Amino acid sequence: LSLAYSYVNVAMLYAEDASHGPFVQFLSRAIHEFPLKKLGVFLFGLWFAHCAPQPAAGLVHGIILSSALLGLQISLRRRRVLAWLVTFWSLGFGTQVEMDSSCWLRLESWSWYCGLWISR
Repeated sequence: LSLAYSYVNVAMLYAEDASHGPFVQFLSRAIHEFPLKKLGVFLFGLWFAHCAPQPAAGLVHGIILSSALLGLQISLRRRRVLAWLVTFWSLGFGTQVEMDSSCWLRLESWSWYCGLWISR
């Protein structure tokens, strides 16, 4: 799972950095609105794949696997497969989790988020 998460992160970073059209922009906005952002989407996907009935679980597993393979392919193309793993787990993971989760550790953020979904 740690390898999958690190390469899913490569795919997400690549999608955020490059302008790939309206669908990728929609996914990027949806990830940023999700609690805990990238980590939250990954953990929710794993949880959903574990709890969902088989057709949906297989689809979510396929999405996670294809995202990880896309990230691996991007890393291979840039010749940074091992460098990405070392950098991500030694420097990047803590910083990324802190950026993604710092606002979600306050009650105001959760009340705002719930109010936003209730008003829709």
